[in-house]
Amino acid sequence: MPVLKYRPNLSLLTILLLGALYIALPSINNSLDSLAYAEEMRSGSYLFRPHHLLYNAFGYAVAHILNVKNTLPLMCFVNSVFAIACLFMMRSVLAVFTDDRKCAVILIFLGSCFGFLRFATDNEAYIIPLFFSLWASRTILIQKKAFLTSLLASVACLFHQVHFFWWLGLLLMVFFSSETDRAKRTKRVTQYLLGALIVPVSYLIVFYVTKHDSPTFIRFVFHDYYQASNVSVAFKSVSLLLTPISLMRSFVQVHGYFVPLIHKYFYFGIPLLISLACFVVGIFKVKGAVHKRRVNLYSGKFASAHLLIFIMQLLFAAVSDGNAEFMVMLPFALALWLFMKYELKLNAISYLSAGLLIWNLFMALLPYHFMELNPNIALTRFINKHPSEVYYVRDNVQVDNLLSYYYPGQKYNIHSSLKENLDSLVLRNNRVLTDVVNNTAPYSRASFVFDVDQKPFQKYLLEKKDSIPYGLGMLYITSITNKK
Repeated sequence: MPVLKYRPNLSLLTILLLGALYIALPSINNSLDSLAYAEEMRSGSYLFRPHHLLYNAFGYAVAHILNVKNTLPLMCFVNSVFAIACLFMMRSVLAVFTDDRKCAVILIFLGSCFGFLRFATDNEAYIIPLFFSLWASRTILIQKKAFLTSLLASVACLFHQVHFFWWLGLLLMVFFSSETDRAKRTKRVTQYLLGALIVPVSYLIVFYVTKHDSPTFIRFVFHDYYQASNVSVAFKSVSLLLTPISLMRSFVQVHGYFVPLIHKYFYFGIPLLISLACFVVGIFKVKGAVHKRRVNLYSGKFASAHLLIFIMQLLFAAVSDGNAEFMVMLPFALALWLFMKYELKLNAISYLSAGLLIWNLFMALLPYHFMELNPNIALTRFINKHPSEVYYVRDNVQVDNLLSYYYPGQKYNIHSSLKENLDSLVLRNNRVLTDVVNNTAPYSRASFVFDVDQKPFQKYLLEKKDSIPYGLGMLYITSITNKK
């Protein structure tokens, strides 16, 4: 009697293990938007942000159905679940043109990309729309249903407008995949456009039913581009620098906290060296490991559509100041083109995937969960203990959001060192406390764009008020008063 050999489903096991990491290691270094959304979901104060219309409302509904007040960890968990669902959706698509072993290795690579890891473990609005976009791609590839594809891609747009380009790429696929039959093409394009009606209908309902500050419907839809000073679409010289940095960080984390991290915990250098070795070996093995595969016409259109999606999303991120948040979907779109059109040897992909997993696990996921990587959390604890003081802080937006979420109902006197005049502030108050003096700003992408000028402080009497330890260093609070 023949012995039956058990062959584990490696791609399924891969998703379960990666999912366990996402769920077990939520970030404690939450972004300023993440904190703001969590407070809005808890209070119901701003449920329909036009840029990502349904995200806050969805979080509010989940929190209230489950009767959870601590919305930040709840939404980190929700995003981790949707991240797992993204990998399942990719697995379903990859199964069409790869075997299970190769599918597992590709999923390790995609699931380990820093942009994906970052938002799978935080309360940001980028994972849920990616899930619906991938579902739309699966639908157009396997079921070939234009209306359902558009409906899913449109829901993605309702969770974040940046996924419009994914919707547009699939529209072009629907158009060109029916080019030999004009009547069929017209029907399928019409079905696709009908599926997208959910977007204007949803925006119209919210525009007329809720309170907002937009005088017209168009200004409501494009609210952030009209009224947010930090949101713009234009080619800038700084984008030439920030775009490649952000693109690289969509795959692998690179940040200034690496230096104090390894200085304090030298053993973090070991996985760093191992992952670098994997990258080097993988790059050498890629040579001669790529072969163009034969695909049918429809599969070729599918692959080309996702290359176009990749290009459009990258260009939009570039004109949006090289915004890394708009690049989360890039590895997935690229993978749907690359592995559909080309055959890559498993050995080369394995080394690259292993290197990416080790790097981002030890240099991003673990530090983000266990360590305070910047001093703002420590600063908010100090401010909460001394609420009557006047503060002149480097990152007032994140500090405000941290205070609003963790200490709701309290009032603080906080001023921005990037926007407000120090002279008038000191003149109106006996003293001002700041985190700008005697502290070095973390070296990061943001440091290329702005920093605080230290010259205005030279004419004042500066005294160290306190020193506060945090995960990777010491935060110094300095008192600013007029010289006698």
